Amino acid sequence: AEVKRMYVHPEWRRRGYSTQLLIALEAWARELGVQRLLLETGLGQPEAIALYHKLGFTPIANDGPYVSLGNSLCMAKTLVG
Repeated sequence: AEVKRMYVHPEWRRRGYSTQLLIALEAWARELGVQRLLLETGLGQPEAIALYHKLGFTPIANDGPYVSLGNSLCMAKTLVG
């Protein structure tokens, strides 16, 4: 499954909402039998990259429509249990 379009309005940032949302999405994905989550972010999004690393996502080779986009970073997380 692919996580798309994560955005938090600036006035609501740094309150843990993105972390809570991703944890809930992971739980839902597990319930559906999803074994791996994928996402793409821009290299100019250091806060997003740090969040994804903190939650266990690791960089992978750019795939699909992101292959030729030099400013993209694709990441994945294997879901266990």
